Amino acid sequence: MIKRKKRFFLLLLITHIFFLSALFFFGVGVYDDSYQYMQMHIHREPGYPFFLWLLRCISSEHYLWMAGFVQSVLSAFCVSRFTECLSESFGLGGISRMIILAFALMPYILTPFFSVNRVMLSSGILSEALCLPLFLLFTATLFRAVIERDKKALITGIFLSLVLSLIRGQMMASFFIWLIVAGVRVLTDGTAHRHTGSEHRPGRWKRLLFLLLMLFLCFGLRSFVIRVYNYNVHRRFIGNTYGAVNTLTNMLYASDREQGEDIEDEELREIFYFLFDKMTEKGYHYTYGGEERARHLEQVHDPLKFEVCEAGLQEYLVTQGITEYLDQNVEADRYAGALMKDLLPGCFLRWFGNYLLLGMRGAVRNVAVVHPLLNLYAYGMGFLAAAGMIWFFIRHPDRGEGWLLLIALLSVAGISFSTALTIMCLSRYMVYGFAPFYTAVYIGILGVGSCLRDNRRQRERLDHTEN
Repeated sequence: MIKRKKRFFLLLLITHIFFLSALFFFGVGVYDDSYQYMQMHIHREPGYPFFLWLLRCISSEHYLWMAGFVQSVLSAFCVSRFTECLSESFGLGGISRMIILAFALMPYILTPFFSVNRVMLSSGILSEALCLPLFLLFTATLFRAVIERDKKALITGIFLSLVLSLIRGQMMASFFIWLIVAGVRVLTDGTAHRHTGSEHRPGRWKRLLFLLLMLFLCFGLRSFVIRVYNYNVHRRFIGNTYGAVNTLTNMLYASDREQGEDIEDEELREIFYFLFDKMTEKGYHYTYGGEERARHLEQVHDPLKFEVCEAGLQEYLVTQGITEYLDQNVEADRYAGALMKDLLPGCFLRWFGNYLLLGMRGAVRNVAVVHPLLNLYAYGMGFLAAAGMIWFFIRHPDRGEGWLLLIALLSVAGISFSTALTIMCLSRYMVYGFAPFYTAVYIGILGVGSCLRDNRRQRERLDHTEN
């Protein structure tokens, strides 16, 4: 126990030196998105703006530096906890512990030099500054919950999912990661009882129902918290706006002008033609993408969203006498939602194909950089991880490597495809899966080696016994 505490203290020391040095060297990063968080904008989930507001209540002059400091300390703790939890669970030595620590720190090292905005994640005024360390803590907690069958860890896991989803909408994926992993744990427990011939009934379906109930309660609580926050800040008991406009962007990109004939509502049809003509005039349509449609969509998504969808809907609403900003946001979301219902049947296959391409590019960015050769590497690593997971579950279901690989693969897929639903999968949105994925693959490789050595020793003992 004393050695374990000393190892954890050493990890905390290393990570605090790293993150506080990064804060001193890079300073507090304020980017284009930062101002919406600072202004508690209606488009943003409440978690990060509320965090900044609390610090602003303490010191309106220095709250950004306070945010950078708190984020750095949180990052240091969560990275250390992630490293310690997995290292202790698999009995890893000092070198392996440092390798896992390097995996956890790598997103913080790479993004300041290779991302478009040169973002330092731990000290930037961005939601990722809280989401990334909390997601590492979430994966470690979920792993402990399924390995140790720890109910407290399971409840902590879904609580962390709730916090993550209140900071960034795309982190709703963590709810489904939690549900799938916990559900598989419940089902495999029941299978184990059946195969052993035990008369004890584990109540699998009751436990699955309990998991679903917890999930729905968290969904309801999240929706209520967001509405209460918006009522106190904006005097509107509503959810965040702009989600429908975001989703409409990729759907409009995949549509054809002829679909306007299928829109029964005359007002909606006029809005569609207005937006479509504006989009094609600027070259933001799929017909301009050629064979590189996913890359083209990533390039034009923001211009299409801001210059066509948002600006076009606001322009139309002004003609209708709606000039107040919050009213415009609410009505823009309403029109966008109605348009999506009419457009989706006619462009579903193209939209869904684009969605899969965007999600796959996001999955690659969790592991590597989008490039023809590195794409093959990323897919190969994903296949290796999936094969290893299946092998461990079939051959060694009592070991933890299969569960860790499952959590890692779900993390990569969940974050990538939840983000691709509404926006493009930029590198700084795709940093969450890097540490869980490479850590799981590394520990999986060590586990395969350990299993092979155990099998060899067992054969040697059998041979010795026979002789």
